[in-house]
Amino acid sequence: MFKRLTIDFFKLLLFWVLLFDFQRITFSLFHWRKFQSSTFWEWLQSFGFSLRLDLGMAGALCILPILFLSLKLISNKTWISKVFYGILVFEIILVCLIHSGEINVYDEWNHKLTSRVFKHLSNPDEVFRTAPWSSTFWYIFFFGLEVFIAWKGMRWLFQLKPIKLNKHWILRTLVFLFG
Repeated sequence: MFKRLTIDFFKLLLFWVLLFDFQRITFSLFHWRKFQSSTFWEWLQSFGFSLRLDLGMAGALCILPILFLSLKLISNKTWISKVFYGILVFEIILVCLIHSGEINVYDEWNHKLTSRVFKHLSNPDEVFRTAPWSSTFWYIFFFGLEVFIAWKGMRWLFQLKPIKLNKHWILRTLVFLFG
């Protein structure tokens, strides 16, 4: 039992590190002109230099999911698995929302998101009104791409069965996102 929990913990760490690496690649490709003075080798080294930071963040993101995986050792109730995947999906969406925002504001701010973003989030309608349409498009595009890749990675690592979505569920989700 403990062996299974340990394997799942390392799968979670691997999942987050791979997602962070994918996000680093998308960020680098989108802002390649800012990195032109760097060599390809220096770009590759960024993955090694960031590994400790990625592992630290992955460890923090694993706290709640591992708690529910531990509960599965005691009881094999289906609600425990649903909560585990629910927490994981929530964290994925949160991480992807933040990273999609970082990709878009980097051109204007020349640094990644900081607490300064909260000043702008007090008037979210103003942010979207003043932002060019292309920024909104790229934000939605990168968010969708990252969530898709994360979903595929989560299904691959944890052997999830495909979820059957009916049209009402999809419509409610779209209304929620646009709202």
